[in-house]
Amino acid sequence: MGKAPLLWLTGLAATVAALPASPALASGTAELSHGGARVSPLPAASWHGRPIRRPQLSAAAAAAAVPIPRGARTPLRLGAGYGRPGGFATVRDVQRLLHRIGYRPGPVDGLFGARTRASVQWFQIKHGLRPSGVVGPTTLAFLRLRAAGARLPGQAGRGSRAASPGPVTALANRGSPRPQAAGQSHTAISALALGIAAVLILLAGGTLLWRRELPRAKAAASAKRRPSPSPAPAARAVGYVTGRDRAETRRRVQAIERACSDRGWTLARVVQEGHGNGAQGKARRGLAVALDQLAEGAGDRLVACRLQDLGTTRRDLARLIAWCGKSHVELIALDVGLDTGTTDGRLAARCLAAVGDREREVSPQPRSESRRNRKQATAAANASPAPAVPS
Repeated sequence: MGKAPLLWLTGLAATVAALPASPALASGTAELSHGGARVSPLPAASWHGRPIRRPQLSAAAAAAAVPIPRGARTPLRLGAGYGRPGGFATVRDVQRLLHRIGYRPGPVDGLFGARTRASVQWFQIKHGLRPSGVVGPTTLAFLRLRAAGARLPGQAGRGSRAASPGPVTALANRGSPRPQAAGQSHTAISALALGIAAVLILLAGGTLLWRRELPRAKAAASAKRRPSPSPAPAARAVGYVTGRDRAETRRRVQAIERACSDRGWTLARVVQEGHGNGAQGKARRGLAVALDQLAEGAGDRLVACRLQDLGTTRRDLARLIAWCGKSHVELIALDVGLDTGTTDGRLAARCLAAVGDREREVSPQPRSESRRNRKQATAAANASPAPAVPS
């Protein structure tokens, strides 16, 4: 598996793991429907920056029993204070009260902006009021009571059951509807649909990446399984030298060693012809030994310093070239640059072989036999009587 499918699966797992932890699914307060109006307050403006998870729905029952302060008949809405330098003093009071309780409406500047409105909405959601974001008399009274640390009317203390609502509570409940569970469930379904859409997008993108990377992965796997070609064996050569004395033979051996080293060949062995052998009429026992070793696989090429060391006549050289061709042995003569392993060398060798074959056709008899025939003809001529000379 390549890197792209692995990254795709990792991202998919992270997305699926993050879906239950989203605020919309965990708390249901990122978007609330209250009284037919859907609101989406900023979570950062809530109580200590955390969305309200457990609204005090019973607090709305005490709204009618809260004394409305003087000078709070005019509600404060979004945009209040923006027309005056320094803003409204009442807006600054509301912002200070929200800060004292723990909400985060932004700076205390007397300007009723979006963050202040979000804090007011979170406060209203917490206390069961309609989350309109407008600071009316009831909301302002609740703010002041909570900022003073007083317990709201109708709320029971810790560890005790809430008092049963009386006629005033029932009357108050008519004017302040509770949050509807249908809106919260609709919000959760919307968030779940968005999460499923994100997962499907990741699946489609990952499938495309996987299809693109699959041929490369197959090629890499097949390349790993394919055995690496073994290196070609090094060329091995057998040297053949002749010399009149030891010094000349040593120089020719060194010349063959340098030639093999320059060409990257391995000099398996060097066969030295005995001093005096290789001359006209002498047997070449060392050359026969070198050819036997080549036939046994000691090397695949025969290297000599001089072409005439390989044959005293063109017929002998032609026979040697023919044997090397049949045995797949390359013939190298350093003095004339002959190398049958090259195209030019093979052409030159064919020319030499053709000349040798032509000479063999002209005089097929061995030299010793022709000499013997000439002697016999001479003896016969001497034995015959002399012809008569006319007068």
